[in-house]
Amino acid sequence: MDNVDDVKQPTLRLAGHVRTCAMSDQVVLLDLRRNRYLALGLKQWEILSGTTNMPPVGRPGGREDRQDDIRRLSGSLLRQGILTSLPNHGAHDDAVQSPDSSLDVRGATPYSAIGANRVWRFMVAATWAAAALRLRSLRSIVDHVARRSSRLDHPEAAHQAGLRDAVAAFEALRPLMFTARDKCLYDSLALACFMASEGLKTQWVIGVKTQPFAAHSWVQAGTVVLNDLHENVRSFKPILVV
Repeated sequence: MDNVDDVKQPTLRLAGHVRTCAMSDQVVLLDLRRNRYLALGLKQWEILSGTTNMPPVGRPGGREDRQDDIRRLSGSLLRQGILTSLPNHGAHDDAVQSPDSSLDVRGATPYSAIGANRVWRFMVAATWAAAALRLRSLRSIVDHVARRSSRLDHPEAAHQAGLRDAVAAFEALRPLMFTARDKCLYDSLALACFMASEGLKTQWVIGVKTQPFAAHSWVQAGTVVLNDLHENVRSFKPILVV
């Protein structure tokens, strides 16, 4: 009789709603379906990489028999929906350029020059972002933002003035609905939606860091950060880019 350990096990992979970020001391996972972060130690990740299609992180450990560890860890992640044996349809692109500057909107469009149409677009974007974060999963929000972004062109050099003008209008109107302080996710989602309504393509980013753990969100256009200081966001490693 064949040994049960010799029976080929199904290949496991990360579920399509999970994003990962490899740090120096651990691998952070973002579950978009449940709106939560998880962390795996590098040893745990290395164990999983032996039975999944996930690449190893850091220096690989020994290849001694670890079937019990694999079954225990993969079983737990399967039950949580983090791993799956089902094929994933389509790939997500989490590439974003390293930010090297911040957008300076001082002296841009004054509040008095903002027209009614732009005010309406701002209110729609801010209202939708607030409702979505309360009622929808991050997975649903990401799908919506990605679909809308796919219909836009990347900004050319000629559009840089339009970016600056739109962000200046957003910052001038923001106090009508909310403040950016301690609300980086809402602010960034609202800004990304507003920029899309202006026909301008940007990237909505969520980044993480450890020791201690923290998450932050911002919006970029190329290497330019639109709603934060680039020195600040560079301390976070992107885990989600839309």
